[in-house]
Amino acid sequence: MKKWVLVLGFVFCLTFPLIGAEVELEPNIDSHINKTYPDDTYGSNQSLVIGTKVSQGTISLIQFDLTSLTGNIVDQAVLRLYTLSGSEYSPGGVDIYRIAAPWDENMVTWNNQPPENRDINLLRSLPPSSGSWFESSVGEIVQTWLEGSFPNHGFYLSVPDQGKLVVASMASKEYADPALRPRLYIQYHATGVTDDRIERVVMCRIHSISCQSVDVNLDLPSPVMASLRIYDACGSVVETLIQNSLIRENSNITWQGSPGVYFLLLTTPDVVVTKKFIIAR
Repeated sequence: MKKWVLVLGFVFCLTFPLIGAEVELEPNIDSHINKTYPDDTYGSNQSLVIGTKVSQGTISLIQFDLTSLTGNIVDQAVLRLYTLSGSEYSPGGVDIYRIAAPWDENMVTWNNQPPENRDINLLRSLPPSSGSWFESSVGEIVQTWLEGSFPNHGFYLSVPDQGKLVVASMASKEYADPALRPRLYIQYHATGVTDDRIERVVMCRIHSISCQSVDVNLDLPSPVMASLRIYDACGSVVETLIQNSLIRENSNITWQGSPGVYFLLLTTPDVVVTKKFIIAR
């Protein structure tokens, strides 16, 4: 008879030796594009502009090289952009999507811009005043890149129609002061290794309900777009239970499997939670 057991602690897979690492990256390419000047390029500018006006839209594109992090699990990812004082600034919401095709910062224009993928839409708010950091949690997007479920072509930042002027200029990777250039902070751990630090934000309970299946209870503060996957001890995806779907505050999901060590990975726009369990013979 099989028995489901929730196990606290760690399982180490020799293929992935890292635990609880962190990194801060600068972009490899960035630019913005302007609807009013649809053939102009801005890849060498010291600023990234986003905004909306009556007849003008400005969108920023930014990409970070994540090649060295492929296969890891994101604990936290924060995109940091410095809003420049001395330029027009009117705060509001900003949509953050994934870019869906390759682009060149020295050639991209409004007329040849890459498409955005809106499967994940992170709506974030600009700070109340310029001369400060715009910080956005982007863990859900970064996780799709590290696990290889979506190619990394970077972030697409645009301003949704809010019935008002929203505009901001932010330091680009060419900005004169290196300390104010864009950053992507990522805290991560190797696939197949759980870290108890990340279990503090969202309740993700595993209940034994029979010898054939496991019942997962998700207790969320509010409905949220999320993904839920099962990994084996060495980081291979066993099954995707939820793929970028809306989950209610209190949800129960049942999964069946064979004996072995597994990790349950819950990814939301704000947090990533892992839980380890085993199926014993």
